[in-house]
Amino acid sequence: MDDRRRRFEAQALPHLDAAYNLARWLSRSPADADDIVQDAMLRAFRAFDGFRGGDAKAWLLAIGRPGRAPARPYKP
Repeated sequence: MDDRRRRFEAQALPHLDAAYNLARWLSRSPADADDIVQDAMLRAFRAFDGFRGGDAKAWLLAIGRPGRAPARPYKP
């Protein structure tokens, strides 16, 4: 396993549950949340060289959030 992958896993994977919970809350669908998180993790890995440290959780959640949740009316 290369160093980049090891560093990404150490920084991003601890926040996978938080990413799923946010995606689930935004989409209200487990299947959509799975897709959102998968896409966010892939985009985060591709952009990981640009991550300069700091709050990895905030960085990861920001990648998964904008425009990623399907537009659905709010249903309490």
